[in-house]
Amino acid sequence: MVANIFENLRKEKKTHFEKYFKKVLVIGNDYYIGKSYLNLLSQYESDQIEFISDQDIQQSNFQLKGPSSVRGKENIELYEVLFNQSESVQVESLFFKDLKFREFGKRSKSFKLLSGEDFYTLPTVKISDYPRLSDEEYSEIQGSVSTHNIIKIKHVLADDLVEQTHWEVTISNGKICMCEELIWGKSPLSFYEILDKDSSAIKPIGQFCDGLVPTSSLHISLEYKEKISDSDKTLLVPLSYTHDHGHFIGEVINEEGKGSKTEFVHFFQHTEINEEELSRKIRILKKAIDKVFELKQSTITSEFITISHSAFVEKFNDQLFHNTKEDLHLSFVGESGYIPKSKYELYGEKLSSCSYMIRGLLTI
Repeated sequence: MVANIFENLRKEKKTHFEKYFKKVLVIGNDYYIGKSYLNLLSQYESDQIEFISDQDIQQSNFQLKGPSSVRGKENIELYEVLFNQSESVQVESLFFKDLKFREFGKRSKSFKLLSGEDFYTLPTVKISDYPRLSDEEYSEIQGSVSTHNIIKIKHVLADDLVEQTHWEVTISNGKICMCEELIWGKSPLSFYEILDKDSSAIKPIGQFCDGLVPTSSLHISLEYKEKISDSDKTLLVPLSYTHDHGHFIGEVINEEGKGSKTEFVHFFQHTEINEEELSRKIRILKKAIDKVFELKQSTITSEFITISHSAFVEKFNDQLFHNTKEDLHLSFVGESGYIPKSKYELYGEKLSSCSYMIRGLLTI
Protein backbone atom coordinates (compact mmCIF):
# COMPACT_ATOMS: atom_id res chain seq x y z
CA MET A 1 0.00 0.00 0.00
CA VAL A 2 2.75 2.49 0.99
CA ALA A 3 4.73 1.59 -2.11
CA ASN A 4 1.68 2.30 -4.25
CA ILE A 5 1.22 5.70 -2.61
CA PHE A 6 4.80 6.74 -3.38
CA GLU A 7 4.47 5.37 -6.90
CA ASN A 8 1.39 7.55 -7.40
CA LEU A 9 3.27 10.57 -6.05
CA ARG A 10 6.11 9.95 -8.49
CA LYS A 11 3.59 9.73 -11.32
CA GLU A 12 2.00 13.02 -10.28
CA LYS A 13 5.39 14.75 -10.25
CA LYS A 14 5.97 13.57 -13.78
CA THR A 15 2.65 15.00 -14.97
CA HIS A 16 3.41 17.39 -17.80
CA PHE A 17 0.91 19.36 -19.84
CA GLU A 18 1.87 19.45 -23.50
CA LYS A 19 1.66 22.99 -24.87
CA TYR A 20 0.67 23.93 -28.41
CA PHE A 21 -0.26 27.17 -30.18
CA LYS A 22 -3.37 28.20 -32.13
CA LYS A 23 -4.26 31.61 -33.51
CA VAL A 24 -7.84 31.26 -32.25
CA LEU A 25 -9.41 28.99 -29.64
CA VAL A 26 -13.22 28.65 -29.84
CA ILE A 27 -15.12 27.13 -26.89
CA GLY A 28 -18.84 26.41 -26.68
CA ASN A 29 -21.73 24.38 -27.98
CA ASP A 30 -24.62 26.43 -29.42
CA TYR A 31 -25.78 28.29 -32.52
CA TYR A 32 -23.90 31.51 -31.77
CA ILE A 33 -20.51 29.89 -31.19
CA GLY A 34 -21.04 27.61 -34.18
CA LYS A 35 -21.71 30.59 -36.42
CA SER A 36 -18.70 32.42 -34.97
CA TYR A 37 -16.47 29.46 -35.85
CA LEU A 38 -17.79 29.33 -39.41
CA ASN A 39 -17.14 33.08 -39.82
CA LEU A 40 -13.56 32.61 -38.58
CA LEU A 41 -12.92 30.08 -41.36
CA SER A 42 -13.12 32.95 -43.86
CA GLN A 43 -10.32 34.77 -41.98
CA TYR A 44 -7.96 31.95 -40.98
CA GLU A 45 -6.79 28.59 -42.22
CA SER A 46 -8.70 25.80 -40.48
CA ASP A 47 -5.52 24.44 -38.84
CA GLN A 48 -5.03 27.81 -37.09
CA ILE A 49 -8.32 27.41 -35.19
CA GLU A 50 -9.16 24.99 -32.38
CA PHE A 51 -12.84 24.32 -31.60
CA ILE A 52 -13.68 22.64 -28.27
CA SER A 53 -17.03 21.66 -26.76
CA ASP A 54 -17.61 20.30 -23.27
CA GLN A 55 -20.69 18.38 -24.47
CA ASP A 56 -21.28 15.66 -27.03
CA ILE A 57 -22.01 17.16 -30.42
CA GLN A 58 -25.64 17.05 -31.55
CA GLN A 59 -27.20 19.12 -34.33
CA SER A 60 -30.04 20.16 -32.00
CA ASN A 61 -27.50 21.89 -29.73
CA PHE A 62 -26.66 24.25 -32.58
CA GLN A 63 -30.25 25.40 -33.05
CA LEU A 64 -31.92 28.31 -31.27
CA LYS A 65 -34.06 27.04 -28.41
CA GLY A 66 -37.20 28.04 -26.57
CA PRO A 67 -39.96 30.55 -27.35
CA SER A 68 -39.19 33.75 -29.24
CA SER A 69 -37.02 36.19 -27.29
CA VAL A 70 -37.46 39.10 -29.71
CA ARG A 71 -39.44 41.19 -27.21
CA GLY A 72 -39.36 44.75 -25.97
CA LYS A 73 -38.88 47.98 -27.92
CA GLU A 74 -35.11 47.78 -28.47
CA ASN A 75 -35.08 44.10 -29.44
CA ILE A 76 -37.92 44.53 -31.93
CA GLU A 77 -36.38 47.66 -33.48
CA LEU A 78 -33.03 45.90 -33.90
CA TYR A 79 -34.72 42.80 -35.31
CA GLU A 80 -36.38 44.95 -37.98
CA VAL A 81 -33.01 46.46 -38.90
CA LEU A 82 -31.00 43.21 -38.84
CA PHE A 83 -33.60 41.21 -40.78
CA ASN A 84 -34.82 44.06 -43.01
CA GLN A 85 -38.38 43.90 -41.68
CA SER A 86 -40.32 47.16 -41.93
CA GLU A 87 -43.64 46.27 -40.26
CA SER A 88 -43.41 43.41 -37.79
CA VAL A 89 -46.63 41.76 -36.61
CA GLN A 90 -46.62 41.70 -32.81
CA VAL A 91 -48.15 38.83 -30.84
CA GLU A 92 -49.33 39.04 -27.22
CA SER A 93 -48.61 36.59 -24.40
CA LEU A 94 -51.25 34.70 -22.42
CA PHE A 95 -51.23 33.01 -19.01
CA PHE A 96 -53.24 29.97 -17.93
CA LYS A 97 -55.45 30.29 -14.86
CA ASP A 98 -58.85 28.95 -13.80
CA LEU A 99 -59.01 26.51 -16.74
CA LYS A 100 -58.45 29.07 -19.52
CA PHE A 101 -55.83 31.30 -21.10
CA ARG A 102 -56.07 34.96 -20.14
CA GLU A 103 -54.52 38.24 -21.27
CA PHE A 104 -52.01 40.16 -19.19
CA GLY A 105 -53.05 43.60 -17.98
CA LYS A 106 -56.68 42.72 -17.43
CA ARG A 107 -58.63 42.12 -14.20
CA SER A 108 -57.40 38.55 -13.70
CA LYS A 109 -53.82 38.32 -12.45
CA SER A 110 -51.32 35.58 -13.27
CA PHE A 111 -49.58 33.48 -10.68
CA LYS A 112 -46.36 35.01 -9.31
CA LEU A 113 -43.73 35.55 -12.00
CA LEU A 114 -40.26 34.41 -10.98
CA SER A 115 -36.87 35.79 -12.10
CA GLY A 116 -36.66 36.12 -15.87
CA GLU A 117 -40.31 35.27 -16.52
CA ASP A 118 -41.75 38.78 -16.75
CA PHE A 119 -39.69 39.36 -19.92
CA TYR A 120 -41.92 36.85 -21.72
CA THR A 121 -45.07 38.81 -20.86
CA LEU A 122 -43.95 41.44 -23.40
CA PRO A 123 -45.29 41.17 -26.97
CA THR A 124 -43.10 39.34 -29.45
CA VAL A 125 -42.99 39.42 -33.25
CA LYS A 126 -43.84 36.71 -35.71
CA ILE A 127 -40.64 35.30 -37.17
CA SER A 128 -41.12 33.05 -40.16
CA ASP A 129 -37.49 32.04 -40.62
CA TYR A 130 -35.27 31.76 -37.55
CA PRO A 131 -31.48 31.86 -38.00
CA ARG A 132 -30.23 28.27 -38.26
CA LEU A 133 -27.22 26.33 -39.44
CA SER A 134 -27.57 24.45 -42.70
CA ASP A 135 -26.76 20.74 -42.83
CA GLU A 136 -23.53 21.61 -44.62
CA GLU A 137 -22.54 24.10 -41.93
CA TYR A 138 -23.26 21.59 -39.18
CA SER A 139 -21.18 18.95 -40.99
CA GLU A 140 -18.29 21.43 -41.11
CA ILE A 141 -18.55 21.94 -37.34
CA GLN A 142 -19.00 18.25 -36.60
CA GLY A 143 -15.79 17.41 -38.44
CA SER A 144 -13.80 20.10 -36.60
CA VAL A 145 -14.89 20.14 -32.95
CA SER A 146 -13.37 18.01 -30.18
CA THR A 147 -15.01 17.23 -26.83
CA HIS A 148 -13.08 18.10 -23.65
CA ASN A 149 -13.57 19.96 -20.38
CA ILE A 150 -11.77 23.24 -19.72
CA ILE A 151 -9.88 23.17 -16.41
CA LYS A 152 -8.19 26.56 -16.11
CA ILE A 153 -7.72 29.81 -18.05
CA LYS A 154 -4.88 32.27 -17.64
CA HIS A 155 -4.28 35.62 -19.32
CA VAL A 156 -0.61 36.22 -20.21
CA LEU A 157 1.44 38.96 -21.84
CA ALA A 158 2.65 38.08 -25.31
CA ASP A 159 6.45 37.80 -25.51
CA ASP A 160 6.82 36.19 -28.93
CA LEU A 161 6.53 38.24 -32.12
CA VAL A 162 5.39 35.24 -34.16
CA GLU A 163 3.21 33.21 -31.79
CA GLN A 164 1.57 35.97 -29.76
CA THR A 165 0.07 34.08 -26.85
CA HIS A 166 -2.48 36.05 -24.83
CA TRP A 167 -4.26 33.09 -23.24
CA GLU A 168 -3.21 29.74 -21.81
CA VAL A 169 -6.12 27.30 -21.57
CA THR A 170 -5.64 24.04 -19.68
CA ILE A 171 -7.71 21.21 -21.17
CA SER A 172 -8.81 17.88 -19.69
CA ASN A 173 -6.88 15.95 -22.36
CA GLY A 174 -3.62 16.88 -20.63
CA LYS A 175 -2.74 19.75 -22.97
CA ILE A 176 -2.49 23.52 -22.75
CA CYS A 177 -3.66 25.52 -25.75
CA MET A 178 -1.72 28.77 -26.07
CA CYS A 179 -3.78 31.09 -28.23
CA GLU A 180 -3.77 34.63 -29.54
CA GLU A 181 -7.56 35.06 -29.53
CA LEU A 182 -10.05 33.33 -27.23
CA ILE A 183 -13.73 33.08 -28.23
CA TRP A 184 -15.87 31.95 -25.27
CA GLY A 185 -19.39 30.78 -26.10
CA LYS A 186 -20.61 29.82 -22.64
CA SER A 187 -21.72 32.01 -19.74
CA PRO A 188 -19.16 34.66 -18.72
CA LEU A 189 -19.74 33.43 -15.16
CA SER A 190 -18.40 29.99 -16.06
CA PHE A 191 -15.35 31.69 -17.58
CA TYR A 192 -14.77 33.77 -14.44
CA GLU A 193 -14.97 30.68 -12.21
CA ILE A 194 -11.93 29.05 -13.83
CA LEU A 195 -9.97 32.21 -14.64
CA ASP A 196 -6.62 32.55 -12.88
CA LYS A 197 -7.37 35.29 -10.36
CA ASP A 198 -3.85 36.75 -10.70
CA SER A 199 -4.65 37.56 -14.31
CA SER A 200 -4.55 41.18 -15.43
CA ALA A 201 -7.88 40.53 -17.19
CA ILE A 202 -9.66 39.91 -13.93
CA LYS A 203 -10.96 43.44 -13.27
CA PRO A 204 -13.13 44.15 -16.36
CA ILE A 205 -14.37 40.55 -16.48
CA GLY A 206 -15.24 40.59 -12.78
CA GLN A 207 -17.09 43.90 -13.15
CA PHE A 208 -19.01 42.60 -16.16
CA CYS A 209 -20.03 39.48 -14.25
CA ASP A 210 -21.31 41.59 -11.35
CA GLY A 211 -24.32 42.45 -13.51
CA LEU A 212 -25.14 38.81 -14.22
CA VAL A 213 -27.52 36.74 -12.13
CA PRO A 214 -26.65 33.01 -12.20
CA THR A 215 -29.60 31.01 -13.49
CA SER A 216 -30.31 27.92 -15.50
CA SER A 217 -32.96 27.12 -18.05
CA LEU A 218 -34.60 23.83 -18.91
CA HIS A 219 -35.48 23.70 -22.62
CA ILE A 220 -38.06 21.12 -23.68
CA SER A 221 -38.91 20.61 -27.33
CA LEU A 222 -41.73 18.15 -28.09
CA GLU A 223 -43.02 17.07 -31.49
CA TYR A 224 -46.56 15.71 -31.79
CA LYS A 225 -48.01 13.48 -34.46
CA GLU A 226 -51.16 15.58 -34.54
CA LYS A 227 -51.91 19.29 -34.52
CA ILE A 228 -52.60 20.25 -30.90
CA SER A 229 -53.44 23.97 -31.21
CA ASP A 230 -53.79 26.87 -33.64
CA SER A 231 -52.46 29.35 -31.08
CA ASP A 232 -49.56 31.57 -32.11
CA LYS A 233 -49.30 33.25 -28.70
CA THR A 234 -46.58 32.87 -26.10
CA LEU A 235 -48.11 30.80 -23.32
CA LEU A 236 -47.24 30.85 -19.60
CA VAL A 237 -48.41 27.68 -17.86
CA PRO A 238 -47.82 27.36 -14.09
CA LEU A 239 -46.01 24.31 -12.69
CA SER A 240 -48.27 24.43 -9.64
CA TYR A 241 -51.65 25.99 -8.96
CA THR A 242 -50.99 26.14 -5.20
CA HIS A 243 -47.30 27.14 -4.89
CA ASP A 244 -45.05 29.73 -6.54
CA HIS A 245 -42.94 27.32 -8.57
CA GLY A 246 -42.78 29.41 -11.69
CA HIS A 247 -44.02 28.72 -15.21
CA PHE A 248 -43.38 26.76 -18.33
CA ILE A 249 -43.12 29.40 -21.06
CA GLY A 250 -43.61 28.29 -24.61
CA GLU A 251 -45.11 28.40 -28.06
CA VAL A 252 -46.80 26.00 -30.45
CA ILE A 253 -45.33 25.80 -33.94
CA ASN A 254 -47.34 24.33 -36.82
CA GLU A 255 -45.98 23.45 -40.23
CA GLU A 256 -48.22 22.59 -43.15
CA GLY A 257 -48.76 18.85 -43.49
CA LYS A 258 -47.14 18.11 -40.13
CA GLY A 259 -48.17 17.87 -36.49
CA SER A 260 -47.38 20.48 -33.86
CA LYS A 261 -44.06 21.23 -32.23
CA THR A 262 -43.87 22.88 -28.81
CA GLU A 263 -40.91 24.90 -27.56
CA PHE A 264 -40.94 25.50 -23.79
CA VAL A 265 -38.46 26.91 -21.29
CA HIS A 266 -38.44 26.90 -17.49
CA PHE A 267 -36.01 28.96 -15.37
CA PHE A 268 -34.52 27.72 -12.12
CA GLN A 269 -31.54 28.28 -9.85
CA HIS A 270 -28.65 26.00 -10.72
CA THR A 271 -28.56 24.42 -7.24
CA GLU A 272 -32.28 23.61 -7.21
CA ILE A 273 -32.41 20.66 -9.57
CA ASN A 274 -31.25 17.05 -9.78
CA GLU A 275 -32.05 14.23 -12.17
CA GLU A 276 -35.16 13.16 -10.27
CA GLU A 277 -36.49 16.74 -10.09
CA LEU A 278 -35.71 17.24 -13.78
CA SER A 279 -37.75 14.16 -14.74
CA ARG A 280 -40.61 15.36 -12.55
CA LYS A 281 -40.73 18.77 -14.27
CA ILE A 282 -40.80 17.14 -17.71
CA ARG A 283 -43.72 14.91 -16.67
CA ILE A 284 -45.56 17.95 -15.30
CA LEU A 285 -45.15 19.80 -18.62
CA LYS A 286 -46.45 16.88 -20.68
CA LYS A 287 -49.52 16.59 -18.44
CA ALA A 288 -49.99 20.37 -18.52
CA ILE A 289 -49.99 20.42 -22.34
CA ASP A 290 -52.64 17.71 -22.39
CA LYS A 291 -54.71 19.73 -19.89
CA VAL A 292 -54.52 23.24 -21.33
CA PHE A 293 -55.15 22.07 -24.91
CA GLU A 294 -57.77 19.52 -23.79
CA LEU A 295 -55.98 16.63 -25.47
CA LYS A 296 -57.66 13.30 -24.80
CA GLN A 297 -55.00 11.36 -26.66
CA SER A 298 -51.76 12.76 -28.02
CA THR A 299 -48.71 11.12 -29.52
CA ILE A 300 -45.24 12.58 -28.93
CA THR A 301 -43.02 11.48 -31.80
CA SER A 302 -39.77 13.03 -30.57
CA GLU A 303 -38.42 15.13 -27.75
CA PHE A 304 -35.26 17.11 -27.16
CA ILE A 305 -34.36 18.25 -23.66
CA THR A 306 -31.37 20.32 -22.64
CA ILE A 307 -30.22 22.45 -19.72
CA SER A 308 -28.42 25.72 -20.25
CA HIS A 309 -26.36 27.25 -17.44
CA SER A 310 -26.14 30.87 -18.42
CA ALA A 311 -27.20 34.07 -16.71
CA PHE A 312 -30.21 36.32 -16.46
CA VAL A 313 -29.11 39.88 -17.11
CA GLU A 314 -30.93 42.97 -15.91
CA LYS A 315 -28.45 45.42 -17.44
CA PHE A 316 -25.38 44.84 -19.59
CA ASN A 317 -22.29 46.98 -19.32
CA ASP A 318 -20.46 46.48 -22.60
CA GLN A 319 -18.49 49.68 -21.99
CA LEU A 320 -16.30 47.87 -19.46
CA PHE A 321 -14.61 46.07 -22.33
CA HIS A 322 -14.69 49.05 -24.69
CA ASN A 323 -12.78 51.18 -22.18
CA THR A 324 -10.01 48.74 -21.23
CA LYS A 325 -6.53 50.12 -21.94
CA GLU A 326 -5.25 46.80 -23.26
CA ASP A 327 -6.82 44.55 -25.86
CA LEU A 328 -7.73 41.38 -23.98
CA HIS A 329 -8.04 39.39 -27.23
CA LEU A 330 -11.20 37.90 -25.73
CA SER A 331 -14.79 37.66 -26.98
CA PHE A 332 -17.86 36.51 -25.05
CA VAL A 333 -20.28 35.18 -27.66
CA GLY A 334 -23.94 34.40 -26.99
CA GLU A 335 -27.00 35.73 -25.22
CA SER A 336 -25.03 36.80 -22.12
CA GLY A 337 -21.98 37.97 -24.06
CA TYR A 338 -20.80 41.49 -24.73
CA ILE A 339 -21.24 43.42 -27.96
CA PRO A 340 -18.04 44.80 -29.53
CA LYS A 341 -17.50 48.54 -29.92
CA SER A 342 -17.70 48.33 -33.72
CA LYS A 343 -21.36 47.23 -33.49
CA TYR A 344 -22.17 50.23 -31.25
CA GLU A 345 -20.66 52.51 -33.86
CA LEU A 346 -22.95 50.91 -36.42
CA TYR A 347 -26.26 50.67 -34.50
CA GLY A 348 -25.94 53.15 -31.63
CA GLU A 349 -26.53 53.09 -27.87
CA LYS A 350 -29.79 51.12 -28.11
CA LEU A 351 -27.57 48.01 -28.14
CA SER A 352 -27.02 48.36 -24.39
CA SER A 353 -30.66 47.37 -23.81
CA CYS A 354 -30.93 44.46 -26.25
CA SER A 355 -30.99 40.91 -24.94
CA TYR A 356 -31.33 37.20 -25.67
CA MET A 357 -31.35 36.30 -29.39
CA ILE A 358 -30.68 39.82 -30.69
CA ARG A 359 -27.74 40.26 -28.32
CA GLY A 360 -26.45 36.80 -29.22
CA LEU A 361 -26.48 37.59 -32.93
CA LEU A 362 -24.68 40.91 -32.36
CA THR A 363 -21.86 39.23 -30.39
CA ILE A 364 -20.93 37.03 -33.34
